[in-house]
Amino acid sequence: MKKDFIRKGGVIALFFLFIFLATVNSFSFAFNHPELHWKVIQSPHFLIYYHQQEETFAQQVARVAEEIYPSVTSDLGYQPREKTHIIVENYSDNTGGYTSILPAKIVIRARWHPEGTSGNLSWVRQVVAHEFTHLVTFAAIEESLFPLRRLMANLTLPMWFIEGLAQYQAEEWHSLKEMVLRDEVEREEIMSEGSLGAFYFFEGWGRTSGYYQSDSFVRYIFDHYGKDKIAKILAHLRRQPLFQFSTEFALASDELSFYPTSHFLSFNQTLEEILAKDSFLLYSEWREWIRERYKGREDFYDDSLKEGEPLTYQGRRNQHPVFSPSGDMLAFASNRGYDYAIFDLYLMDINSKEVKRLKRGINP
Repeated sequence: MKKDFIRKGGVIALFFLFIFLATVNSFSFAFNHPELHWKVIQSPHFLIYYHQQEETFAQQVARVAEEIYPSVTSDLGYQPREKTHIIVENYSDNTGGYTSILPAKIVIRARWHPEGTSGNLSWVRQVVAHEFTHLVTFAAIEESLFPLRRLMANLTLPMWFIEGLAQYQAEEWHSLKEMVLRDEVEREEIMSEGSLGAFYFFEGWGRTSGYYQSDSFVRYIFDHYGKDKIAKILAHLRRQPLFQFSTEFALASDELSFYPTSHFLSFNQTLEEILAKDSFLLYSEWREWIRERYKGREDFYDDSLKEGEPLTYQGRRNQHPVFSPSGDMLAFASNRGYDYAIFDLYLMDINSKEVKRLKRGINP
């Protein structure tokens, strides 16, 4: 029994050592760019770090962060104890942002056109609200020096809950999502519960579809069970024990032994307590709801319309098309030939499909 206790204790100690080393290692990446000179903007709830040439963008981030702070913390039922650290960087070709839970921080990669969006809200608002929701979600589950509960939550919570919450807070339910979900219902392409819980590992449209379906799932919980339920779910996860003491009695030696055993966070246990349903029943309920929602919506389609062929297959993003008055020429912006969101202006002859570039490096 004593050996078992020592072995279990050793595993726990090694786990905490791993956390410590990971924390130290994560800070080292901040010093890989000595050419950058950092400054900080302080707001009531945030510290925004930025380097040279990014002050205007950082100020916009600070303003947007304070604007979305009340709604995110209210819906999730938690306010971080300390000011949230947001790092604005622009020394790579990547855009977007991410949230680190170890250490707790948000990184936003500055974008050359921050007002671009897929809906009605600006890109800056979308990315700040999305990432801040992630940070508050895990802070609500645990906010301490040894973030074991946060790490376990990151491993055990389904992606539809984590990303659906962030989508709900960051974006409105716009026409693109409505169109995609309606088409996927019609084509019977609603993800299974397992796929929706791990869609982040998919590529391309599968991941985008996962975001949209997760958004719908979380909105369903808010609308049908009440906005207070998400906060209660996070609070219940915060109260779940990480370790429980087990007792063993050895008949041969008459010894009574106590040792801690790990208790992984149970999302199903939380759902059953708060919503009286486990994850599968809740998923099935939502799936039937969206099927009924879009059932018989064929009248949205015009039978006279025909599915056409794309005018071009080059470029991942071809946008803002404008026809000439005669209708035989088409001007459009495209990132053809580039790996990133760098656009040139093109003109296409509709009849011959011949395309020529009019101008490089435009801002669409």
